[in-house]
Amino acid sequence: MFEKEIYVHRRRELSSKFSSGVLLFLGNIENPINFEHNTYPFRQDSSFLYYFGIKSPKLAAVVDIDAGETLLFGDEMTIDDIVWMGQQQTLREKAQWVGIAAVRPFHELQPYLEKVLKNSNQVRYLPPYQAHNKLLLQHVLGLSIDQIKPSVEMIQAVVTQRNIKATEEIAELEKAVDVAVDMHRLAIKMTRPGMHEYEISNAIQHLAQNRQMSFSYPPIVTKHGRYYTIISNIIK
Repeated sequence: MFEKEIYVHRRRELSSKFSSGVLLFLGNIENPINFEHNTYPFRQDSSFLYYFGIKSPKLAAVVDIDAGETLLFGDEMTIDDIVWMGQQQTLREKAQWVGIAAVRPFHELQPYLEKVLKNSNQVRYLPPYQAHNKLLLQHVLGLSIDQIKPSVEMIQAVVTQRNIKATEEIAELEKAVDVAVDMHRLAIKMTRPGMHEYEISNAIQHLAQNRQMSFSYPPIVTKHGRYYTIISNIIK
């Protein structure tokens, strides 16, 4: 998480591209593997992280252009959550860290957006890729699945802004590159005839986790990969 002023500035810059309406951002949820409480590792939506910096699941945020305010919709931890995960920052505390004063329960998102639409204001949103968020958009905006139309104007504004990396972003990218280089060097150094691919995969994942980093996608470690065949053919 960056400094509060960075997130406030990002939202202010995005808001300046629009004259009215609201910008709706949907966070991701925890997706179950084989039952509800056994989930895949959680990864927050990248655009939600960029503008709001909160990694918790099941959140939504609204940037209200006309009112000049940002609202965060989500629920505080229940006693069951605290027993399972331990005491953590409250949602309101997390919101304060990124410069958001208005926090509302998640169930208030729908009536809030209904009021916006009733006043003939436009609700803009980015393309949803999680099935849950597609269903959520249907619910909170009263749409059928074929009526979900992401805002091209909002997409272009977000892409234009995120395309130019700030100093703090470049520093994080360079950290990731350094770890990726060390992973490749480790894989090259330890590879020997008769080894199994999983031994290499385990080692590089261990290195990344020791640096407090996670993979953006599962590692591809194989002696039969098409990529390596292509490179070999090019070298020849």
